[in-house]
Amino acid sequence: MHAVSQDILAAAMKRLKGYRIVEHVHDEVIIEAPKEAELQEVCGIMGQAPEWMPGILLRADGYECGYYQKS
Repeated sequence: MHAVSQDILAAAMKRLKGYRIVEHVHDEVIIEAPKEAELQEVCGIMGQAPEWMPGILLRADGYECGYYQKS
């Protein structure tokens, strides 16, 4: 199961090509973005099912902060 999760994250990271991903940890990405970037847009991209697994239900949550921290 871990390999599939990793593949789903990799697919999402490719879709986030307009964002500066500075790190990823397990199932999350850390993005450095300007203040006007929309968190809900990033969550929407992360929650999209990959084309090779169209029926999977995904959801993404996020938060904004000035430095990396576990919520």
